[in-house]
Amino acid sequence: MNTMNSLTFPGNLIVMRHSERLDQVVPNYFASLDNPSYQRTDCNMKPGLPVNRDLEHYRYDSPITSNGEHIAKLVGRELDLMNLVPDIIYSSPSLRCLQTAEIVAKMSGSKSLIRVESCLFENIESYPANIPTFLNEEQMKKFMIEENFTPLLPANQLFDQYESTEQYNIRIHSVLKRVLKLGENLDKPSSTVLIVAHASTVDMAVGLLRDCPRLTTDQDLYKIGDKIPYCSTVLLKKKQEKWIPSHSLPFITSKMFTNRPDYEFIERS
Repeated sequence: MNTMNSLTFPGNLIVMRHSERLDQVVPNYFASLDNPSYQRTDCNMKPGLPVNRDLEHYRYDSPITSNGEHIAKLVGRELDLMNLVPDIIYSSPSLRCLQTAEIVAKMSGSKSLIRVESCLFENIESYPANIPTFLNEEQMKKFMIEENFTPLLPANQLFDQYESTEQYNIRIHSVLKRVLKLGENLDKPSSTVLIVAHASTVDMAVGLLRDCPRLTTDQDLYKIGDKIPYCSTVLLKKKQEKWIPSHSLPFITSKMFTNRPDYEFIERS
């Protein structure tokens, strides 16, 4: 029987924003729903949709683009080259996060299944009138999901009541504390954990795990995606019970795009 002393605890925490989402590239595609079936209108749209479900469900739970797939592959490859292959992977229930997490897992060579943690979903105030329809249990089987994992809260309860921005911080902090205190049966001194979620998740992880925790405010959330672009990836390393951001991960840069987060923003007081 394993004891606490034989369990492996996280030494590296990688927090990542999902890759490029289709509804931001072709904004009105799923909103119009004039077409009875999926038809590509842009070369950045993938040849098909990832799961068989009503097109209406993609309207508020968008898939990633072809370009998004490529960017996620570059991140996964870099984690492999940096010897930061994830031992454990968590994902928001959003389709774009699941797709990103699976691509990174495959490209990095990770053997981890994906733990879908509903409480990693972004601030529910972003959806004042329209609740996203997440993948159901059968649709989840299209991905490398750890089926026995139990999230802090079922996905269908996320929108049961109003949540303030302060409560959103508390929710994410609860997930982070759970993830970092969970020991695993791994034959190594410490583990590397990957969380794939949203721009605000990246910011909150850096802020909430500091020596003096810093909350993310309503003002911070405004256009936070501009400061934490698609596939922004932050590495936090454990040092004497503290989680310190490391700037050692290389960025993806092209003439019109970078996944480099605004470190001045995420490391603010």
